[in-house]
Amino acid sequence: MERGMKSNMSNNHSSAVASSALLEKWGFEAGVFNADEARKETRLDSVMEYPDWFFEVLGNVKNLDFIIITGPRGAGKSSIRRSIAEHCRNQIGNDILGGNVLCVNIDHDSPNWVKNFVLNPQKPSVDYFCEEILEQLLVAVLAYAEIDNLKDKLEKKEAFFLERQIYRLQEKRPDDISAMADRLLSKYKRARNSEFVKDWLSIITTLFGNQISLENRTIETPAIDDLPIMIQIIKKCDFDAVYILVDEIDEYDSTTGKPDYAAEIVVPILSSINLLEKDSFGLKFFLSAPVYQRLDSVSKTMKMEIRYDRTLQPEPYILDWSDENIAVMLKKRLMSYNCKNINSLNGFCADDIDDIDSQIVKYSYHNPRHMIQLCDRIVRYTARVAYNVDFHITKQIFDKALKDFCLAVSKSIYTENYLRALVDFREKIIVDKKFAETNEITTEESREILDELTRLGALKSKSKLSGEKRYTICDPRICYLIDCEF
Repeated sequence: MERGMKSNMSNNHSSAVASSALLEKWGFEAGVFNADEARKETRLDSVMEYPDWFFEVLGNVKNLDFIIITGPRGAGKSSIRRSIAEHCRNQIGNDILGGNVLCVNIDHDSPNWVKNFVLNPQKPSVDYFCEEILEQLLVAVLAYAEIDNLKDKLEKKEAFFLERQIYRLQEKRPDDISAMADRLLSKYKRARNSEFVKDWLSIITTLFGNQISLENRTIETPAIDDLPIMIQIIKKCDFDAVYILVDEIDEYDSTTGKPDYAAEIVVPILSSINLLEKDSFGLKFFLSAPVYQRLDSVSKTMKMEIRYDRTLQPEPYILDWSDENIAVMLKKRLMSYNCKNINSLNGFCADDIDDIDSQIVKYSYHNPRHMIQLCDRIVRYTARVAYNVDFHITKQIFDKALKDFCLAVSKSIYTENYLRALVDFREKIIVDKKFAETNEITTEESREILDELTRLGALKSKSKLSGEKRYTICDPRICYLIDCEF
């Protein structure tokens, strides 16, 4: 089918239009289905659904216990993180928070601490983590604070501390300081003074003359012990607390596809009572389900205790959207990207499709990112033959888009060999022994595979008194692949 569609496109270019042109004809802006990642979304507030517990995790300056938010990739963890950061940057959010909160993001844009740990794992990951936080807080002070307002508030030891940290950062990451400052200030919609580092050093020299020795610049102290004085300086910049938002821990080069290794990096951080008890300091971790599920086993292997007694609640906050939530997100997205109050794709379908919205919701399987990706694929496939189908989504187009989507998403979530074995089995209720016989493996190996697929969300399991274990396929994408005899 795919070759045929591509062939039609090459033989009859006049039938195709750009996806943006198709969307424009329907009345939508071109970017309606482009933002399948939170960092790409330009209208987060208008397309976002908030979980019931959002304001609990938003917290306030008087309740700064660490928290964990988890869910599968694409469930919206980074969107929640962005929303928390946005609340910290506006007055309404400050009122809810009970004060001004400085947000620091430790994510894919700040990879150095993970790279350093990979190069030298003898040093605990929490040390590198604290160094990254300290550097980002330093840049926040240098780039965000008004020097004239702050200079009279600084104590001598704080000025010495800043001077030492500035020289250390200049030596360690000379090319990163401006980029780090620009990233921070862009979120606060402020411009950076190109000479901000020199200005700070000049102010410190003016205040304290030559009292700071060269030896002061080379003193080495653990970053975790330096955090309290940095936080006190941050508070003199008119902030009441600091939030550290940790996200995308399994999306670095060294951790992609390695949830166990990502968990090994996180566990020492979650076990550090010295870090978790810092005053005016709140940690919020956004962990993918595979990483979170490995925390306890990894902590036992590493002989470290995760300090759940220092968290807001022992259990994580789980992003688990219902079909109703996904349907609302689809309507919000459609309405946010058109000026005609259109909240459905049904009006753009041929007569042979019945309620495309509900089918999009079903095959998105509780995942906002997958909803956007399926819609984007439907639009692109319709655009390829737009004139032939009078700019309508036909059943043939939808089936083709859905099949390719189900295959691509399933391969991205599940081990390909396991997925192939599941689809080839052709049954949606699976008995462990029969699955073992079909695949010529032992019952123990069969259960290991099926339990892994259960953990990833493809199956639900039920044990019988006889010891037999049954599994039911619950991911509609896999059911569809079975039904279409992929």
